[in-house]
Amino acid sequence: AISRIGYDDVWRIGMSVCLQGSVFRAGPYQTRVEDMRSMGIVAGHIASWLDNQPRGEGYLAGLLHQAGGMYILRHAAMGRNARPSDACLNEVLAQHSTSLSVLMARAWNLGDRVASGVGYFAEPAGAPDATRSFVETLRNGVLAANVGHRAMRDDPATEDRLLLRAYLGKSRDVNQVVRRATRAWAAEQQGIGFTEDEAEPVRKAS
Repeated sequence: AISRIGYDDVWRIGMSVCLQGSVFRAGPYQTRVEDMRSMGIVAGHIASWLDNQPRGEGYLAGLLHQAGGMYILRHAAMGRNARPSDACLNEVLAQHSTSLSVLMARAWNLGDRVASGVGYFAEPAGAPDATRSFVETLRNGVLAANVGHRAMRDDPATEDRLLLRAYLGKSRDVNQVVRRATRAWAAEQQGIGFTEDEAEPVRKAS
């Protein structure tokens, strides 16, 4: 497979299968895991599109940005006789989810940009100078995925949309970005996959 489609594509396919497979089955927490998985897929689509590298490192970073949380929920589900309280679980997720996601990116040798994106997407200002622009793009992809998800529920997400507009500046049309995120969510919910051919090219904001 590597000789036919390349090392990077094998990683991307493997990650997609991994995040959708039994490795992340989490019993009573399965709904939360599925939400994280879907958010990662949509955020990855948007981030890689904004980065002008379809299925590139932005896609991998988007996929992985909540993988640590999925791992925590998976292990919490394995303790059938002594599962943690919701408060305890939420505290562990808040404190360790991002660190575990970074460890996954490092363990799988996915590169500095992916690891930095996963670790700093919530606060790009703390990212190393060499990766900050990429981290900001991932941040925008995650935020757009959230806005698109809320749009599917007829929630205008006004404050988040304004924040996204500010982050995108004049280089991107926020309405186009949100429309793409909404289409990606629709495809994800229908289980049909979202192809790059369906997307309009990135254009500057008017």
